[in-house]
Amino acid sequence: MSSVDVIVLTITQALSLEQQLISILNRGYNKPRYKYGLILSPRMKHSLLQDLIITDPDNSYITLCLAPKTDDNSPLISSNIDASTLTSKLIEQYPIGTLSFENINLINGLQVHDKLEELKSDNNLEFRVLGTIGLKKYNNKLDEFEVTAFTSFYPKVAKLLMSVTDSFAKNNLKANYLWVDVIVQHDLVEYYQQYGYVFIKEIECKIDKNTNHVIGSNELETGVMATNDFKLALLNKRL
Repeated sequence: MSSVDVIVLTITQALSLEQQLISILNRGYNKPRYKYGLILSPRMKHSLLQDLIITDPDNSYITLCLAPKTDDNSPLISSNIDASTLTSKLIEQYPIGTLSFENINLINGLQVHDKLEELKSDNNLEFRVLGTIGLKKYNNKLDEFEVTAFTSFYPKVAKLLMSVTDSFAKNNLKANYLWVDVIVQHDLVEYYQQYGYVFIKEIECKIDKNTNHVIGSNELETGVMATNDFKLALLNKRL
C-alpha cells in the first residue's frame, strides 16, 4: 500500500503551478455547477489571486493531496475530462485499498521548496492531484481563517484534507476559528455540518435579470453568473 503525499503551499508558492491549479479547481467546482444548473460561470475565471480573493498570498495556503508519482510521464487522460470521469480513471490507476490515508507524507516548511521544484516539472501533475483545500485570513483576523478551493476526486480524500486543514490551522497558524460560505442550493450546509461546522446565517445573492451577473455581493468574487437568485450559508467551526 502506497502513502499519499500532502503538501502545504503558500499561495505565493502555488502561483508557479497556477495554470494546473486553475484547471483542477474548475474541474472540481464544475461537478456541482453542472449537477444543479444554478451557477453559469466557472469557479476560476481570471487568476488564483483574483478568483479566490487572496490579498495576502504569503499568509494564504493551498494544500494538495497527491497520488504517488508513476514511471509514465505521459498524461493519463485528456485535460478536459469532468470530475466524475477523473475519479473513475484514478480508481483504475490506484484501486481502492492501494493508497494509504493513515500514514501520509506531510510536506511543509523547509521540505516544500524541493517538492515544489519536482511538481513544476511533472507533466502528469494535474492527474495526480486527488484533492485540494485552501485557507485565507477571515476578515483580516489573525486567529480566524476561511476555507476555500476545496475539491476531492478520490474516496476518503475530502475527510483527510479536512483533518489536515484543522490540524495545520490550529497548530501552525494558531487559528481558533475556521469559516466557510457555501451555496445553500448545492446542499453543502449539511455536508460541512458533518465536519463540525455550525450554521451562522444565510446571505441573499441577487442577479441582474438582463445579464445574469450576481450584483451587490461582498462574499463572492467578481464575474459570478447564475440562472436565478440564490443563497449563501455562512458556517464556522471552533478549533
